[in-house]
Amino acid sequence: MKSISELSKEEILSGEIFEEILNELDKAKRADLISNLKLKAKDLGVKGIFEEKLNTYKEIDRETKRQYKGGISFNSATSDSCIADVLQLLDYKVEYDNDGNEKSRKLQQTVKNFEIIMDNDTRFAGKIKFDEFSRQEYLIGKVPWENETCDRAWGSHDDASLYSIIQTDYGVKNRNDYFDAIKNVSMRNRFHPVRDILDILEWDGEDHIRSLLPEYLGVENTEYSYQVMRLWMLGAVARVYEPGCKFDYTMIFQGKQGIGKSTFLKLLALNDNWFNDSLDSLDSDKAAQSLMGSWIVELAELKSLVRTAGGVESVKRFLTAQQDKYRVPYERRADIFLRQCVFAGTTNKSDFLQDETGNRRFLIIQTGINEPAKSLFVPQAIEDMKAAWAQAVHIWKTEQPELLLPDSCRDEARRLQDESMADDGKVGLITQFLEDKQRTCVLEIWREALERGDTPKKWESSEIMDIVLSIPGWGKMKNSTTFGKYGKQKGLQKFNQVSTKCQPSATNSLENGDFSEDSCQKTEDGFMSLDDFSQEELPFE
Repeated sequence: MKSISELSKEEILSGEIFEEILNELDKAKRADLISNLKLKAKDLGVKGIFEEKLNTYKEIDRETKRQYKGGISFNSATSDSCIADVLQLLDYKVEYDNDGNEKSRKLQQTVKNFEIIMDNDTRFAGKIKFDEFSRQEYLIGKVPWENETCDRAWGSHDDASLYSIIQTDYGVKNRNDYFDAIKNVSMRNRFHPVRDILDILEWDGEDHIRSLLPEYLGVENTEYSYQVMRLWMLGAVARVYEPGCKFDYTMIFQGKQGIGKSTFLKLLALNDNWFNDSLDSLDSDKAAQSLMGSWIVELAELKSLVRTAGGVESVKRFLTAQQDKYRVPYERRADIFLRQCVFAGTTNKSDFLQDETGNRRFLIIQTGINEPAKSLFVPQAIEDMKAAWAQAVHIWKTEQPELLLPDSCRDEARRLQDESMADDGKVGLITQFLEDKQRTCVLEIWREALERGDTPKKWESSEIMDIVLSIPGWGKMKNSTTFGKYGKQKGLQKFNQVSTKCQPSATNSLENGDFSEDSCQKTEDGFMSLDDFSQEELPFE
């Protein structure tokens, strides 16, 4: 160390000076050294800062010894030097006397000071990150409270350990400020693990997507199976690079058990943490929250489709949603989370589709048609998956294709969907029941056509409604109506009655769909019969 008389303002406040004091074991010599340094600090006008730092270093020394006795150890000299440097960056409230000399200095208890410490203390600077994919804080690197280098989600233990260190080493103590600082610091160190992996994959120019399904799942090598796999992988890539983009399709692997359908999807996720096969139902906030951090979501044996209380309408809404809104536990308000995942179903049943109106969203791939040429249980499998992803990323970045099934494949898609329709007899019973009806309601159909004595659940009501609306000429009544013993209900009405007596009024045109009520013949129920009225189905896309 330099002679005390030669020390500058910066040098007397450096970590080396305080380390020199703490390393002096002779108590008398240490006291003499401190006394002389205080006199020099007073001459330099920084006595208050010097004394505050000295007290902090003494506390650090005591804490370091305590941690050492408790089995926790780290490089004291390195951390002490770092602490001294960071202390100079913090905000203080300084008071001066009448002569302009510093009288006192008090450390500010602010979020900003917590952030300065987290950003500059080398023990944890740059190691507190935010995973944009799983939407949570992440710890990457070596920290004093862990023996090994970390690469994992930030946890409560990390909060307790880091807060304790900052409180002890710097004297910043407000817990609410600490948690706000963690959020701010981590957000400045954002990363996206899936995107980062996809970005480093290089395509070799070969068509790897085309061979994946035939080689690993024994799928027939057709243009349809290739286009479905290509589209689905492009959808997965798009959801990573443009979260929340529109992608309505769910790929379904249909085939016997043991072929490796689930294993294939899990390998395709590239990381077990990005694969999710635990969705039990699709009609709760819990289902939406479970998508966080998932890239490939398997609807295993399509159980979640059956267990969804809201029926087919809830399934449609969930699978085609582009975002979810919910409040994360312990947060003050609900946030919007853009979807970053795609869905794939697996089943060994041949009749698994329940609703005709939403079937276009399900692209069915029949597995096990041929014997798979390659095993999913060798290292080469994951390499083939990466090669296919590299191709998909290249296509997405260079072509930005529409995420739609090509027109040339729609007939095959429709054929497979029709073959997979479940027939539980409801359609036939309801169709027959409606033959002599002009209007009805769900409860009447439930009790009289299906001969059920209880009350239908919400999803069962939705299923009945969908069946009726799929029958040509039937539609919803605008207002609720009384249906005898069933009371006031939302009604369904047959609109295909023909009456030549219904003519456009003199003041309205047929093209505008405006009719004079007086010119139309009414049914015995009080409804007008409309000529040439038909209910049109929306286009395929």
